[in-house]
Amino acid sequence: MLLLVGMNHRAAPLKIREKIELKEGNLEKFLPLLPKYGGIQEAVILCTCNRMEIYAWVKQIKAGMSSIKDFIAKSYLGGDKIDSFLYIFIGKEAINHLFKVSSGLDSQVLGENQILGQVKKAYRLALETNTTNGFLKLLFHRAISVGKKVRERTEISRGKVSVGSVGVKLARKTLTSLRNKTVLILGAGKISELVAASLAKEGVKAIIVSNRTYEKACDLAQTLKGKAIKFDRLEEGLKEADMVISSTSAPHYLIRKSLVKKIMDQRDKPLLFIDLALPRDVEPTVADLERVSLYNMEHLDLVIKGNMVERRKEAEKAEEIIKEEAEDFMRKMKKNGWNRNKILV
Repeated sequence: MLLLVGMNHRAAPLKIREKIELKEGNLEKFLPLLPKYGGIQEAVILCTCNRMEIYAWVKQIKAGMSSIKDFIAKSYLGGDKIDSFLYIFIGKEAINHLFKVSSGLDSQVLGENQILGQVKKAYRLALETNTTNGFLKLLFHRAISVGKKVRERTEISRGKVSVGSVGVKLARKTLTSLRNKTVLILGAGKISELVAASLAKEGVKAIIVSNRTYEKACDLAQTLKGKAIKFDRLEEGLKEADMVISSTSAPHYLIRKSLVKKIMDQRDKPLLFIDLALPRDVEPTVADLERVSLYNMEHLDLVIKGNMVERRKEAEKAEEIIKEEAEDFMRKMKKNGWNRNKILV
């Protein structure tokens, strides 16, 4: 039976999502543990900055649900109960949901392209760790195909609505002009790269990249025609910067209020932080300091919601494609010997 248990940016606030240890960077450690829980025969974990979803083929729904919730609870670093923040889809609903995810219809940025690559990566890791070799293998292969088809047949991904473009919009709003500004990129991941690339097109004066792995900082700096600094020189980078884009995988705050206050006491120009990390990199109370602005993923969500009118029209077309693809997939599964009732329980 097909079961999905998940949490995303709509179901749970940032303060809950950032305490879940299941992250894209550590799934190689967690994923092989999941099939050891009772009743789980196959599993794929999809993790992004805005979602954590576990897809499983289970012997019994009730037992599988209990096992997955237990697994998630053991990765949660907070003291709150998280059941109320989880959504559960079974059978056909789970198939539809995955097809929507791969097509970008369930993303914070409607129609964004990055999620399809993340679905592929989750599927590939499950294959490499031998946590899927049956129904989920067929399901994810089809989901990737559906994601491509939706983008080919609709305009869902057209137009400048992305994390990068929204980052630029927030920067303009705060700094008025981006020309002759210095940007510090903290972390060398894909999200940082996307925002930095958008900013580079706006004519910023300089881009500085800092990362715990200096070689990665150098690689990104070269791509962006900027310079890299070692992580232990972060304070120097902050002193130079007009704007900081942060997206690391650190488990705790990297930029504390005390450090920013020290820096602001030594300068007159304002400082903008765009914190795209989960958990957050920048201590929230930094926003209390004079001449300091701080935006995180929840702020980006508010901007994005105001820019999606055209893509929502295309989403209606995408929904029709997904509905047809889901029905076709289930017909083929039945024809190939899979019990339709088990899929649709």
